[in-house]
Amino acid sequence: MNPDKLKHFLDNLLTKYCVPCEVNSDPIALVRRFKRKKDVEIAGFLAASLAFGNVRQIVSSLENLFSITGARAFEFVRDFQAERGSPVLRFRHRWVTGKDISSLFSVLSQIIADSGSLGSYFRRVFGQTGSVEALLERISAEALGISGLKGREAKTFSRLFFPSPKSGSACKRLNLYLRWMVRREYPDFGLWRWMLPADLIIPLDVHIANAGQKLGLTKRKSRDWKMAVEITNSLRRIEPSDPLKYDFALHRWGKDKGRSMKDEG
Repeated sequence: MNPDKLKHFLDNLLTKYCVPCEVNSDPIALVRRFKRKKDVEIAGFLAASLAFGNVRQIVSSLENLFSITGARAFEFVRDFQAERGSPVLRFRHRWVTGKDISSLFSVLSQIIADSGSLGSYFRRVFGQTGSVEALLERISAEALGISGLKGREAKTFSRLFFPSPKSGSACKRLNLYLRWMVRREYPDFGLWRWMLPADLIIPLDVHIANAGQKLGLTKRKSRDWKMAVEITNSLRRIEPSDPLKYDFALHRWGKDKGRSMKDEG
């Protein structure tokens, strides 16, 4: 598909999918309930971290988690102390346990204590590293160090919450969080003006990968960091200043396309 036809196709997807009736069933809709910047930063990180599996299950799990944190999620996480009997320990989302979330809250609490907010922490590290790839590699290493976890627990923690491009991971959920915080256009929040939308890398999942392959945005077969970069670079040629403009719509189209293929089969 030539660039002009591809842009026309993507713009039509945007018109079809990037609308409230579609967005309201997405996990980002729960984050939009929070009003203060610091709460949105925390709630967004938690929502993106759990954005895997069936959408209804994700939303149900987030409703449960946000009922524990309350509307002032920033203060809840800032003041968090792991203790027996905490409702956090009873939380579960697929294979994410309450103990995993407790470890995450402890790390985020320390980051807030050191930097003042999650956004301030990301801003400082990005200023030192200069690219999303280097940013994610650094925060992955630092979060693991803060956690104090070792062996299998350390691997599980990193895989769930702070994967690194260095290991080849596409870092889908971290890139999704960055998209929410950085992009200025609906349905994203545009809270972090110190990073440009042009710097972002697409949150690669099976639906984006399938869409990218069908549309010729990537020739790669493995859903890894290199595929995420290749798809992003293809989209940059269409929208240099905002390559993730089409991410939400591509995800929904890829999901619907996969569902229709199953139906046809």
